[in-house]
Amino acid sequence: MCDKRFLAWCLGRQGDAPLTDRREYERFSSGFLTSFSGEPGWGQGTVVDLSLKGCAVEGTTPLQPGGQLALAIHVSQYAPAIEIKQAFVRWATESKFGVEFRDVRREQAMRLREVIQDCWSMDRARASASSV
Repeated sequence: MCDKRFLAWCLGRQGDAPLTDRREYERFSSGFLTSFSGEPGWGQGTVVDLSLKGCAVEGTTPLQPGGQLALAIHVSQYAPAIEIKQAFVRWATESKFGVEFRDVRREQAMRLREVIQDCWSMDRARASASSV
């Protein structure tokens, strides 16, 4: 399945998103641990926002926009991490940064899609339970 606009088509992205949010892919809250290394050094953090093409990470390693990283997203203690070979730092604050995934192997991209689908399903289930 093609990941081009994957969530907007397959997962039914809500059409009432604010006009200021121009993201192509829906993002999901998560608490996955991550480790990263690259031009700015190495570090660990927590993925707080995840999509098919990027994520936001909370951590203590100061990064600058434009840096390149490799990331390992640990979605389960029982499975290997999802490996992102290359990601670009797009924005950064003192304790948080956002990256765009650029080089992801096919099998890793498939695992990422599965995780995103699981997050979407859990969000839908929570929304259904809270509306009852």
